[in-house]
Amino acid sequence: MDTTTRRTPLLIALFLGFILAAGCLLAGCSSEKDQVKQAIDNSFAINDETISQVADKLDDNDIKTLELMGIDAHDLFTKLADGYSYQVGDITLNGTQATAEVTVTTRDLSPVLEDYKTKVMDYASSLSAEPEVDAVYQQLGQYLNESLEGLSSSTATTTETLKVDLVKEGNTWSLAHPDQVRKQLSKVLFGKLSEAGFGD
Repeated sequence: MDTTTRRTPLLIALFLGFILAAGCLLAGCSSEKDQVKQAIDNSFAINDETISQVADKLDDNDIKTLELMGIDAHDLFTKLADGYSYQVGDITLNGTQATAEVTVTTRDLSPVLEDYKTKVMDYASSLSAEPEVDAVYQQLGQYLNESLEGLSSSTATTTETLKVDLVKEGNTWSLAHPDQVRKQLSKVLFGKLSEAGFGD
């Protein structure tokens, strides 16, 4: 059960990884800074199409886990993305390299994760016999949905400014270190995750 509990933030991290994976051709932009901003927009923007692409690229184990929990991947990622926004600030150009400040705002998920963990721990301690595996997954899915219902427009947000390095190859600007940005963005999204007991 502990392994299943820890898989939830891993799915969220996977979601972020796919968001940051894409690049595009940017010929026709009016200036170099416009091209850099467009590259950031293409990497940071989250919309219904992006969420669908992420859900479609989940591996078989993740899909199976969500199915057993009775959770739709698209609905899950849509809830997680609610309240997400970003703003591109200062952009510094240096030939084929650039650095941009991106301020990211998300819902603070730590109360949701803490509530989910508490429900799971209480459930585990209440068991008097070995339950059926399917029943456990269904219960965990119910708890996760209940915890996510706590997200609303009044949920506290967390904001952090990231320094994003970009590189230009040919006519294309893209993130120089997408994995690093994913980790930074993951930290912002998870809020005070360590306080909820889910690690860094």
